[in-house]
Amino acid sequence: MNTAQRAYLPATAIAITLLSAAPGAADEPLRFMDREIVAESRRFLVRKSGNVRAEPSLRGKKIATVEKGERLDSPGRVAKTDWFALRRDGADLGFVHDMLLAPVIDGSLAEDRAGNVAWRGAHCRYRIHYEGRTMVMQAPIPTADYELRLKCRRDDTTVLMLGFMFLTETPFNESDAPLHQINVDLLGFDDLEIPPSVVMIWNRDTDEISVDSVMPQDFVRLPDPRAKPAGNLIDALGAAVDLAASAWTDAVWKHLAKTARR
Repeated sequence: MNTAQRAYLPATAIAITLLSAAPGAADEPLRFMDREIVAESRRFLVRKSGNVRAEPSLRGKKIATVEKGERLDSPGRVAKTDWFALRRDGADLGFVHDMLLAPVIDGSLAEDRAGNVAWRGAHCRYRIHYEGRTMVMQAPIPTADYELRLKCRRDDTTVLMLGFMFLTETPFNESDAPLHQINVDLLGFDDLEIPPSVVMIWNRDTDEISVDSVMPQDFVRLPDPRAKPAGNLIDALGAAVDLAASAWTDAVWKHLAKTARR
């Protein structure tokens, strides 16, 4: 299910949607194909097909190719260069320039993520279900897509809410910084031009997720506080739901309560 908008964010503005593997231990010498590299364990998405070299240079012998969309592991980079050592299925592959690569994380869930959240006097039980991946057309950025279901009860009224979530598996701004966009959009608001949407940025360097922007204003407001700790994927998705719920206004409840079960 993917009826919500995707937005590519250049810093703080919204334009249309658009994840990074955290570096491992750095500055540790390591040998790879008879070359010394700086240990920096990462996983990459190949953003453009190209050549693999025997040496970290465009003059190096072509020994293989990488294909767009492949996910490959790297034990590190050649010091003071833009060349990464790559492995495929655990075997040494060769050197590839970083212009062909984007750091990537795995946003899939082996099982649903369930939890509880309070929302404007209501108690809600939610479940996040991983649906698969989508490649954003405007840029080589894959998203992990999720279905969000909530069952909320306040006084004698119960409302069922359906939402769509996505996480950019490479950095949302196509940089090396581990900044991943997470959106939570509510469905079932067909009379609105834009569904209630909360755009968040997960910073894996600081282990924190924060609200970047919200829309439309009648249904969603910037929450206080705007950030929560998130040290891993499961925590980040749960914190995203918590922040989104704190941003939804009472107009969301009134809209859903029209057809709610009593």
